[in-house]
Amino acid sequence: MSNKVDSQTKLNLEENNPSETDSINRQNNSNEYIVDERKVVNVEISKVFPNPLNPRKNDKIRTEELQEILDKRGWEEPLTGYKAGSRYILLGGHRRLRAAKGHNEKPENANKQITHIPIYVVDRPLDEQEELERIASLQGARVNWSPFDWGKYVYDKWVKWGKPPINRFVKKIDGVSTTLAKQYINVFDYFPIKEIQGELEKNSLNMSALDAMVNWMGHLKNLHPQVVQDLGESFIRKHMLDKIIDKKITRDILRNKEFLKQATDDDVMDFLSDPDKSLEEHMEYLGISKKSTDFNGRLISLGHTKKSLAEDFNPTTESERVNGIARLKEVLEQGEATLRKLEALKGTFDSNENKKKETQSVK
Repeated sequence: MSNKVDSQTKLNLEENNPSETDSINRQNNSNEYIVDERKVVNVEISKVFPNPLNPRKNDKIRTEELQEILDKRGWEEPLTGYKAGSRYILLGGHRRLRAAKGHNEKPENANKQITHIPIYVVDRPLDEQEELERIASLQGARVNWSPFDWGKYVYDKWVKWGKPPINRFVKKIDGVSTTLAKQYINVFDYFPIKEIQGELEKNSLNMSALDAMVNWMGHLKNLHPQVVQDLGESFIRKHMLDKIIDKKITRDILRNKEFLKQATDDDVMDFLSDPDKSLEEHMEYLGISKKSTDFNGRLISLGHTKKSLAEDFNPTTESERVNGIARLKEVLEQGEATLRKLEALKGTFDSNENKKKETQSVK
C-alpha cells in the first residue's frame, strides 16, 4: 500500500495520459519527486498532522468512499502541507488523511497499511490569517463548508483583524453577506464552541435560531435580571439550547419580544423550569399575544418591512414582478391613509407632554 504513489498511481496515469506519468513518478521509490514543477515528499503517516486552524471540523464526511478510492487507486493527488520541524502540517487534504488513518484502523487492512502520504511541500504561512486563507483556498473556495465551518472562519478572521465594524469587515471577505456575517459573529462571540458544534454538524441547531437566542438572552438580562442572577446565565443558556434542539422553541418565537416584555419573573421561571414546555404554549397559557401591542413595536415591524423592501424584493419571474407591483400598490395606499391619519393628529398630544414635563420639573 505504501508504494501506490510510485506503482499503482503510475499505472493508472499511464492508461490515461502517458506523458503525465513522467511528471509524477520518474523518481522510482524516491522519497522526493516533482509534480507540475512542485516538490512532493513521501512522508510517514505518523508525521502528518491536521491543521488546528482548519474550520472544517467534521473530516469524517465521505470517509468510506475515500477509503475505497485509496484502496483501489492509491493517492491520485498529493496532499498539501508545510514542514514544521520533523512534522508536516496540512493545508489541504484533511479528509483524505482521515480516510487513510481510518483505513489503517480496520482489522482487515492489517496487512496492507498505508505507511506514507505524498505531500506537496509549500512555504510555511507567515501568520494565522494567511494560513486560514490558504486553507480556505484549497478547500474549493469554501463551497462545501458547513455553517459551522463558515461561522468559525468568519469569526476567527474578524477577531484576527481586531474586531472591526462588521459592515466594513464584510467588504473585505468574499462569499458572506452582511446579515450572515453578523449572525456568525454574534453566535461565536457568545456561545462556547463545545456547546454548539456537535448539534450544528447534526443540523439539530442552525445559525439563525442561535442568533435569535443570543438576542433573546440579551433581552432577558435587561428585563429580568433577577432571573438570570438566581439561575445563572450558563444554566439558562444550556437549558434554552436543549429546548431548541427538542423543538420547544423556534427562531421566530425567540425573535418575538412580547413574552419577555409582558411576563413576570415567576412566569419566566415557570417556563425555564419545565424542559417539556414550549414557549409558544406558555405564552398562550398566560394570554400573551405574539403581536406587538404598543406603538413602538409597530414602528419596529414597519422598519423590518422597509428593510425587506430595500434588500430582498427581487422577483425572478414576470409573474412575481406583476404580483409585486399589485401588492406594493396596496401597501402604498394603506401607508398614505395611515400617514393622513397621523398628520390629522397634529397638536393632540402637546398638552399631555407639557403636563409631564411640568410634573417632572416640580419633582
